[in-house]
Amino acid sequence: MVECPKCGFDVAKPLKTGWMIGQSSKSSEMLLLTVGAYECFGCKERFRKVIGEENIDIRGVLQKIREMEGVILEAAKKRADLEQRVKSLEAEKVYLLAEIEALKVIPELETKVQVLESEVAKLRQEKQVLEEKSGRGL
Repeated sequence: MVECPKCGFDVAKPLKTGWMIGQSSKSSEMLLLTVGAYECFGCKERFRKVIGEENIDIRGVLQKIREMEGVILEAAKKRADLEQRVKSLEAEKVYLLAEIEALKVIPELETKVQVLESEVAKLRQEKQVLEEKSGRGL
């Protein structure tokens, strides 16, 4: 846990972490600092704190850079996958919205069907009446 410099509240986790490279007291080595960015839950103060130190040489720096490149490449792949998923979900959304619009027409059609059925029933009755009249008139 890290203590807030403003109010003294203990903050458990950093919002994000990163590395900084500085010159060590030895000329052939560098100092790799792991820095955490924090936000205090008590006073909402944002601050940074060194949470780790490591002496490394240039090979260590290059290794860290390669690790970071790997993380960046993986993040880029995940981003591309997510963008593809978003596109497919947007296409599905358009399809579903069109289907919803088509389904909204159903109640209107049901009403029209009922009206037409009642008109057909009336016409059948009129037909029967006319057939009866025409049968008597012959």
